[in-house]
Amino acid sequence: MQKPEHPQQYLMQGYLGEIRGEETFRVFIDKLPDRRASLELLAEVERATAAFLKGHLEAEASPIDVEQARDQARARLENFAVDSWQDFISASKPIVEQALAIMKQAHDYAPRDLLAVYETFTAHEQALLDYLELEQRGENGDQVLKEYLALVAV
Repeated sequence: MQKPEHPQQYLMQGYLGEIRGEETFRVFIDKLPDRRASLELLAEVERATAAFLKGHLEAEASPIDVEQARDQARARLENFAVDSWQDFISASKPIVEQALAIMKQAHDYAPRDLLAVYETFTAHEQALLDYLELEQRGENGDQVLKEYLALVAV
């Protein structure tokens, strides 16, 4: 990973990524209605993380940037061939793994005053990966996400 020009650039990219993530999970509710509760919980994790990051941004994202992030999520879903919960997990897991690797690298460039923010942002992606791995094994991963939500609610 290249060092971002400014830590705020990284946080803004992360914030907009969480907006995309929330929209993604909300759209999937219609595709997988039997997993509504799980997808709503995943969307809440993204929303809570976006709110957490927003609190650390020096400037707010423009409404246009936010809407573009939502549009990107909807457009990205056109390429997802997902007919079941296991398909969803299989399609999501590599995306989360890649994001987690990028976030872990970002710690190398984290300014001291934002290190805790970077760590919480990374904990979010780790919680998603842990959740997906549990669900892939047929176990309920909800508790992992609820623990993360408790972390960012503080």
